[in-house]
Amino acid sequence: MTKENLKEYIELLEHRISISTSEQEIKQFKELIKEAKQDMKIIDNYPIFYNNIDAGHIRLVSYYNSLLPHLEFEIKEEYRQKGLMTQHLPIYLQQLKEKNITSLVALVKKDNFVSKKLLEQNNFIELTEINECICYIKTKFLN
Repeated sequence: MTKENLKEYIELLEHRISISTSEQEIKQFKELIKEAKQDMKIIDNYPIFYNNIDAGHIRLVSYYNSLLPHLEFEIKEEYRQKGLMTQHLPIYLQQLKEKNITSLVALVKKDNFVSKKLLEQNNFIELTEINECICYIKTKFLN
């Protein structure tokens, strides 16, 4: 699988089409995802603070100038279990809606039950599995 194949995969994902791959292709896909980070463009960044201290962020990124932005979020370990993402993600999603960004993708590790629940509570729908991750999509057409 080449970088061009990864770009095609992202385009297919944007059209909500799942594709099947062999174990070897999945392994190569994981390696290409790491490389894709180098081609990542941050579209929007939403910092999260706790008592005026940087506690994490939510951001939109684009890989290979993809039209469908990918949602990434992280809370630093010492600020977890304080409800920060539960509080801030709906606010951020509303801001995106006001900017006419109505479709998003998010990848979450299968064993990250907290993030999976958070996405589902915010009307993301499970689309497909990609190796050890689950791909969620949120679009005005599915809600």
